[in-house]
Amino acid sequence: MGTVGLVARKAAGALLTLAFVVVFNFFLFRVLPGDPAKTFTRNQPSTPERLVEIRRAYGFDQSLWEQFRRYLVRLAHGDLDRSFRLKQPVAGIIVDRLWPTVLLMTTSLVLAAVIGLWIGARGGWRRGSTYDHVTTNASLAFYAMPESWLGLMLLPALVMALPGAALFYWLDGYFGYKPLEPGKAAILTVQLKSPLNGAVPAVHSPRGIEVETGVRLNGGRQISWRIRASQPASGKLAIVFPGETVEKSVEAGVGPRHVSGRRVSTLSGLFGNPAESLLKSDRVEWVEIRYPQATVAAAGLELPWAAWLVFFSMIAALGLKNRFGVAF
Repeated sequence: MGTVGLVARKAAGALLTLAFVVVFNFFLFRVLPGDPAKTFTRNQPSTPERLVEIRRAYGFDQSLWEQFRRYLVRLAHGDLDRSFRLKQPVAGIIVDRLWPTVLLMTTSLVLAAVIGLWIGARGGWRRGSTYDHVTTNASLAFYAMPESWLGLMLLPALVMALPGAALFYWLDGYFGYKPLEPGKAAILTVQLKSPLNGAVPAVHSPRGIEVETGVRLNGGRQISWRIRASQPASGKLAIVFPGETVEKSVEAGVGPRHVSGRRVSTLSGLFGNPAESLLKSDRVEWVEIRYPQATVAAAGLELPWAAWLVFFSMIAALGLKNRFGVAF
C-alpha cells in the first residue's frame, strides 16, 4: 500500500504541475500589455483589416474564458494551432525537429558527462594546482553563461580548439610551474598498474639531483621518493625495474623553464599531459614530479599566468568591441 500511495502522490504532483504549466502559459500571453494581434505582427505596420483577420483567426475577438476553453479542447486533441511565421501546424514543426533535438541533446549530455568526470577527477588528483583553479573557475563561468550566447561564441572557438589547447599546455608547463631551485625538494611518484612485489626500484638521477629512499603507498601501487636539487640540472631520472627502465625528465635551476609534471602511458592521459612522449611500459601508468607552482608578478600582484591571460583578454575584447561592432 505504501508503494501505491507513493506512486499516486507522484502522479498527482505531476498532473498538478502539468495543469499549472498549461494555465500559466495561456494567461501569461494574455496579461501582457498591448494588442495580441499587433504582438503577432511584431508591432510592424498592418492594416486594420489585417488585424481584424488575425483576431478572428486566433480567436482574440472572443471572451477570455471562451479562448481558454478552446485552448484546452485543442490541447487535449493535440492541436497546437498554426505557426504565424512559418504558416505550418505547430505539432508538425515539433515532430520534424524532434529527432535532431534528441540526437543533439543526447550527444551533448554524454560528452558533458565524460569530459566533466575526466576534468573533475584530474582536478581532484591535483588539488590546489593551476589546473585545478583554472578548470574550477572556468566551469563556474561557463555554467553562468546563457547557453544560446555561449553556443554562438563556441562556433569560431572550435576552429582554434587544437592550436589553443597546445598553446595552453605549453604555457602551463613554462609559466605554471617552477623548476626545482637548488636546495629545494619535490616528490617523485610512480603509479603502477599492479602492486609491486619485491624491492623498491632504484632511481638513477643526473648530476645535481639527489634521491632519497623510496616509500610504498596505496597498497604497493605507488612508490614515492623525495628528490632534492643541489645545483642547476636538466636531464632524465631513470627508475630501474627488473627487466625494464622507465625515464622521466627533471629540471632544476632558477628562472622560467618548461617543465613536465607527469609522463603517462595512455592516449587519454597524453591529452592532458602532452609535454613528454607516451610512456611505453607494462608496469607503470604514469610518473610524476610535483614541481612548485609558479606565479607571474605584475603591477604589484602575483597571480597564476592563466588569471593574467583572462584579464588581458578581457581588456583586449573591451578595447576592440567597437571596432568589430560587438555589443554586450
